Amino acid sequence: MSIRVGFVVDSSCDLPPEYLQQYAITVVPSHIQLGNTRVRDERDPAATLQWLQTLDRAHAAESTSTPFSSGEFKSLFLDKLIFEYEFVFVITTMRTRSNCFANARAVEGEIVREAVSPRFQRGMKAPFGMRVIDSANVSAAYAALVAYLAQQAPSCGSFLELIELAERMVSTVVGYFVPNDLETMYERSKQANRDQSVGWFKYRVGTILDMKPIIRVEAGDSHPVGKARGFEPAVEQLCQVIEREAARGLQSPIVCVAYGGPLEELRRIAPYAAVKGRLAQAGVQVVESICGLGVAVAIGPKAFAVGLLAHPHTF
Repeated sequence: MSIRVGFVVDSSCDLPPEYLQQYAITVVPSHIQLGNTRVRDERDPAATLQWLQTLDRAHAAESTSTPFSSGEFKSLFLDKLIFEYEFVFVITTMRTRSNCFANARAVEGEIVREAVSPRFQRGMKAPFGMRVIDSANVSAAYAALVAYLAQQAPSCGSFLELIELAERMVSTVVGYFVPNDLETMYERSKQANRDQSVGWFKYRVGTILDMKPIIRVEAGDSHPVGKARGFEPAVEQLCQVIEREAARGLQSPIVCVAYGGPLEELRRIAPYAAVKGRLAQAGVQVVESICGLGVAVAIGPKAFAVGLLAHPHTF
């Protein structure tokens, strides 16, 4: 593609720093209120790990997140991005969980109109364009969509072709979570407007029997699709599904994995390590990342998340 295309994501997009840097992906931060402390989440893995070590469940349950505002989006674009790119995709976490999409969409038209004069003053006569897209997912699945589009952008003939690809791929994004700390998810589910993936009965039974749910996220919604006694057996079940779908043929040869702890711990989870090796042999790129703070607070520490672009399938 002859024009310069940029990507903007929010801090719930679980891609590692080196990937964000390689594809020049701009991350807009969110602010998370943990008790009396307001934390700026900007995808800093070291800071996230430090917070997870001292995370108080009560604070996690009552935490609130403030997304990048419309005014902040406008300033970011008019001060910087309109001079660096001809077209920018803003891809956000699912709108059912965050106002980031709404905030960006609210100023999309203003940014495009107000970009004309300052670009012209710098001798940039080509029009500036942007598109705000709801990923309809979060964490590793959100990352899988962004990773694929960033890799495909150079080979697309035009930004219109890339827009069509992006809008088509959103419907293929599927995410899965295996929480390791049911108490955090249960406490959050009791708060107003939280989902009920882990209700009181599931929490009590799960705690007594060490049952771990497997939660599927797609099209802006989440629901449990399986369970296993113990964290590693649940991860193993999930990895079997991922490997099965990879054998059937994915919509993208990229699988993103996020973990609520050090990546060294992730790589010691035996069923995941085994499947990761087989996926690599099959030509599937596995991109690993530490969960962003907002995601980790929502699903608890040491949770396992995976995202892929897949054909319709059952668990």
